[in-house]
Amino acid sequence: SAEEFPSLITANASIAVVLDKQYLGEQYQPILDNLKDYIKELARVELKHGGVVVHYFSWTTISLKKGFLAVFSIASCEDTWS
Repeated sequence: SAEEFPSLITANASIAVVLDKQYLGEQYQPILDNLKDYIKELARVELKHGGVVVHYFSWTTISLKKGFLAVFSIASCEDTWS
């Protein structure tokens, strides 16, 4: 049932966005800016009664702890899977 899933209001609604600055090079800042705008607008339109906390990372050697609802990553395949 739907009651088994906590709402975004009471749950830890955090997502991680990992953009490998070295991999993206000159495109890093424009991609980051556009992605921030997109996520902000998406949350405003789709999450009318809740919210989401977005954590942005610019390197791939991070160790994400439990509690993230989702992870969005742009990096090389080698860095992603190692």
